[in-house]
Amino acid sequence: YTETHQLIFKAAQNLNKNGNPIDLITVNDELKNVKRPNRWEWTSYLTSLPMTALSLEINHLDFHLMQIKSCSQKRKLKERAYNLVKAIEDDDIEKVEKLVAEISDFQIENTRDEVVLLADQKITPRTWLLEGAIPDGFPTIIYGAGGMGKSFLALHLGILACQGGQRFMNLKFPKEPRNTLIVDYELDLNEQARRAQQVTSGLNNPDVPTNLHYFSPSDSLLRVFPKLKGIIKSKDISFVIIDSIGASGTDGESVQDVVSMLTKLKDLGVATLVLDHQSKMQTGDKYGSKTPFGSVYKENLSRSVLQLSKVEVVGNRVTLKLKHTKANFSRLLDDLVFDMYFEGDKVLFTQSTVKSHEAKELESIWEVIKKLEDTGGKAIQKAITAELKGEIARDKVISLLEKGEGTYWDKQSGERTEIIYRTRNLENGTLSNQDSRFLKNDHYEYDMPEELLDENPKAE
Repeated sequence: YTETHQLIFKAAQNLNKNGNPIDLITVNDELKNVKRPNRWEWTSYLTSLPMTALSLEINHLDFHLMQIKSCSQKRKLKERAYNLVKAIEDDDIEKVEKLVAEISDFQIENTRDEVVLLADQKITPRTWLLEGAIPDGFPTIIYGAGGMGKSFLALHLGILACQGGQRFMNLKFPKEPRNTLIVDYELDLNEQARRAQQVTSGLNNPDVPTNLHYFSPSDSLLRVFPKLKGIIKSKDISFVIIDSIGASGTDGESVQDVVSMLTKLKDLGVATLVLDHQSKMQTGDKYGSKTPFGSVYKENLSRSVLQLSKVEVVGNRVTLKLKHTKANFSRLLDDLVFDMYFEGDKVLFTQSTVKSHEAKELESIWEVIKKLEDTGGKAIQKAITAELKGEIARDKVISLLEKGEGTYWDKQSGERTEIIYRTRNLENGTLSNQDSRFLKNDHYEYDMPEELLDENPKAE
């Protein structure tokens, strides 16, 4: 009924609207810039009110403690900013870099509780940079032996992301163009620009996308994250390609380095693709069983991992295979086999006409089942493995029989517990892949990088 009480009530309304507690301290803070009608101070009047109207409840102490902590943090941040200005004036570069890193990593702690109820969380759909292969907001690794074409592949994926609405091996990119950043520890600006023009020309576009950014750090990856955060914010980057871990100054065998690197990559909040190497092949090794070089935490903390291998090199064509070895947010993708052509000033990527080693094995099993059907024999597991003895190992046949079900053959129950396999009619009535564009090299000058010229790859 008085103007003074109306102002107090309005302050309480504002606090309630912002989700803050209403008590003696919070109301007093809310009114500190509001003049009382009689120009007297608020504190003495508020404390004179009956405790039923305005109290200092014990339940609100956590809120006030967080407020004090937040003020303390802001003060420390101001001190760092002041010291940064002084270091710049003193031309102390080392101190400037240290303070910039501290300020970049400094976070004002939220005054709200950090523990939340999952039941209250509004779930949003997961988004992908590349459908099923490269998730948004998490790190993905593509690894393989040296000279596999990882840099060309990553550049191709980056350019497709920049264009928006594209596909790679029928996997979709977002419709909206994504600003992409290449963090290059392997090559230099001139070589990356040359390759970007080659890949862009291979996509029948005259100009490299204007939203493809390049950054060649002069320091190790772990030390350059503060600067990387600034670039991502200023250029609105949503896809980062790191080429590569091995050259970035990160110790791949150090658990501490690897955990720190992948944690910081996740904290960037954007899709990240990291290129990595694997250990060299030794006698008795199988290429497909190799993992990224060094600590197992590379795989453990990456949400998607793909291994790149070389199937064959013929003329100006390199046939490559991506094998999805780990997926946290989707099923494992089928092997992606594609051709990379070097044609004049173009680098092209097309779906491969070359069958993978596994596809050839599946076809061999299909042919055995067909043979048993035609000769009146039972196409059971024992008969099939016997026919393929010395060609495909028994355990591999059993695994492939399960993998090929529904595509190459069906199964039905026989006597007792036996399973009989029946061939399916394959697409186009043939075991071969559909024809796709094959670039002749008779009339072209092409310059394939030496590291891709291995004529005896060990892809399988």
